[in-house]
Amino acid sequence: MLKKLLLSTSLVLLTACASAPQQVNITAEPAQLTTQYSDTQVTLSSKDIRDANYLIAVHKVGEPAQLLNNKGSLINLTTAKLQQGWEQQGLVFSPQADIAINLELQTARINVQQDSFEHQAESTLMLIVSIKNKDQTLTKQFRSASTLTGAFGPSMSDLEAKFSQQLSSLLNDVFNDQQIRDYLAR
Repeated sequence: MLKKLLLSTSLVLLTACASAPQQVNITAEPAQLTTQYSDTQVTLSSKDIRDANYLIAVHKVGEPAQLLNNKGSLINLTTAKLQQGWEQQGLVFSPQADIAINLELQTARINVQQDSFEHQAESTLMLIVSIKNKDQTLTKQFRSASTLTGAFGPSMSDLEAKFSQQLSSLLNDVFNDQQIRDYLAR
């Protein structure tokens, strides 16, 4: 009986320690948008100013961290989703526009602390949105943080899903921000 229990426990531990993928696939699906702009023309630029290009760091005691990247560029995904949403709301993107929107992805990180029987994943996402309209500039910082805990090693699909939800929520915060709405409607 004890041998069966040890064998089962060992099998579970080996399965939990199986090699993880080297990349994850973060997506974003913002909620339906209701605000409408009357063909306001804007330009849009973006840059990734994170201090490191990896998205996930899995830390196990006594081992070097396992670093994982996203399959695509997070700043490109963020920019594309914001542009798509703003176009649905009536903004027109033109290089000659007087209103300039600048996006800076400052933080996008999931740190996983893993020991033999459990893990804790803390994710942080920070986006800075600056809008220059005539001689005035509005700068807003949007931040999201979450924690995910579980038994044994982390599931990459769970981390992907949680971070994708977090990114979608952050994009909704940008779309629904009253100051940004007012600034774009001027």
